[in-house]
Amino acid sequence: MSLFPNNFHLFRIKPNEFMAFIGEQMENIFRKTNMAV
Repeated sequence: MSLFPNNFHLFRIKPNEFMAFIGEQMENIFRKTNMAV
């Protein structure tokens, strides 16, 4: 079932911390996209 066995440790992070991490990654990508455009 696990598609990313190497990143399994990420699932031990608290949901709110995980969402915050995803939010930062999305924001960084969004900024890079705007800079590219």
